Amino acid sequence: MPMMGRSNYWQMQPLAQDLTVDAVKHMMEHRLSWNGNPNLKVGKVTEKDDDTIGVEIVTKEDSLVQKIEVNRHTGLMQLVQ
Repeated sequence: MPMMGRSNYWQMQPLAQDLTVDAVKHMMEHRLSWNGNPNLKVGKVTEKDDDTIGVEIVTKEDSLVQKIEVNRHTGLMQLVQ
């Protein structure tokens, strides 16, 4: 059996269907719920371009905590500095 090379280890495969803004919002709400911090919530979720959905994590008082970009084709998330 051939072994998968290390260069393919982190390669994200496309999803069967591209993520929508609503799907990303739903996914992030569940992630925050699972983490158990009642002081955080999902803020704005917007389509940035054809490939990227932007998510803001905010406090209950709507102060920005973190921005995240989600690749709508793979689901890969990365923090925005």
